[in-house]
Amino acid sequence: MKYLSYTRLIVVAILGIACIIFGAREMIWLAKPAIDLNDPEVAWSELKEGDHVKMDIYYLFDPVCSTDDDSVTYFAMPRIVSVDDQYSQIADFIAVDVNNKDLLSSYNALSEATIDWWLDDDATEIKAESIPFEGVVRKMTKDPANFMTEYVKDLGYDQAFIDNSACELGLFPAEKGAGSIIMVVIGAVVFLFGAGLIVVKLVTKK
Repeated sequence: MKYLSYTRLIVVAILGIACIIFGAREMIWLAKPAIDLNDPEVAWSELKEGDHVKMDIYYLFDPVCSTDDDSVTYFAMPRIVSVDDQYSQIADFIAVDVNNKDLLSSYNALSEATIDWWLDDDATEIKAESIPFEGVVRKMTKDPANFMTEYVKDLGYDQAFIDNSACELGLFPAEKGAGSIIMVVIGAVVFLFGAGLIVVKLVTKK
């Protein structure tokens, strides 16, 4: 074990702690009561990182970007509110993280149907099924956030709208916290491995 320096083992232990903290944080977020984003009284612009949310997604615009390996696609989701019996308007935008390829076709179908409905003044309904969603709110990383804000600007919305919107936030799905539990377990194993080897090196050195 000579090649395993104390520095490397300490780094391994720290990575384990980081995994535990990240996974535990997600579990704590999901333990909070879920905010219903279909509730018209809930302002998306007031959402914050760590909020546990749920909704049925009825409206979805274009995918704004994907990861290099296409494992994650971010869709722009508008908040559409009725002005009167005939007209509706977009009040906000937020991104939706889609990391399940089995669901991607449903999201694409809803996206296309929403845009067709929005652009057709005579359309009365969206010809696609809504999508149930539950997860947490997170701040997006730099690239997805930039793609999202540029997309909203391209639709004709100004910086003032963006500054008072949820454009830089993302909705990230959670499958009943399974991923968080796995993260905590992996973190614990990695930490115990690193810490254990440090103890062994200290003992054998004596």
